[in-house]
Amino acid sequence: MNSVLTGYAGANGFPFLRHLIPMPDLLHAFDPPTWTLNVELSGSVLCLGLSYVERRRRALLPYVIAALAHWLGASQWFLFALGYALAGLRRPSPGRLRQGLAILALAAGILLCRLIPPAPILLLHSLLRHQHPPDPFHFSNQVGAILIFLGVLHLPRAQHLLERRLPQFLGRISFSLYLVHFPVMATIGCGVFNLIAPRSGAVPGCLAALIAGLAVTLPVAVLFERHVDRLAVRLSRRSPPFLAPVPGELSS
Repeated sequence: MNSVLTGYAGANGFPFLRHLIPMPDLLHAFDPPTWTLNVELSGSVLCLGLSYVERRRRALLPYVIAALAHWLGASQWFLFALGYALAGLRRPSPGRLRQGLAILALAAGILLCRLIPPAPILLLHSLLRHQHPPDPFHFSNQVGAILIFLGVLHLPRAQHLLERRLPQFLGRISFSLYLVHFPVMATIGCGVFNLIAPRSGAVPGCLAALIAGLAVTLPVAVLFERHVDRLAVRLSRRSPPFLAPVPGELSS
């Protein structure tokens, strides 16, 4: 209920619910990573609304997105609107300069998602402090995600690489892997660690817990994607006609 519909205190995509329903702290969640399901739900509702505007009043779409930018600010929910807008852009054939900038954006985005927020990100975060940004760590990840998206968007070779079988497989199970890894590591991983660490030490215990966790998490994620995630995607495509994607939207 909290993960999908109501969210948690400080992590909720439907602000009006905060004054109607008491929400537990995220620290008390059984599976903390599932807090993003509420973000996914609210972001999906946002994208459905943008699709409706595009079908009925296409000329209003830029103004709606601009209004969302002002209202949502630097929060993670604006990434849904930004992704919707970028997906509809026509991508010209990239020249050398554009490809060079795309490579720099891709590399910078990966680094921002891996490192402690650098000084420029902290400065940008302070400048946007009135625009509802998350904490500096997650804000740095948001900026990194935008740079990665823009980089891949203008790098045909990167797109071809991501279209291969292994990246496609990893992409399909990535969300399922994210959802199931925490309960697996909190049960099987911790159990293996408690079994090995008292006899062999903390480092062998951690390695054994990691190996056991991966050995269980990967097949569980595959099964979850096959029997839960695919079903959810099929159900989501049965949208009412007035919310159906505009022609060419799926291909873009």
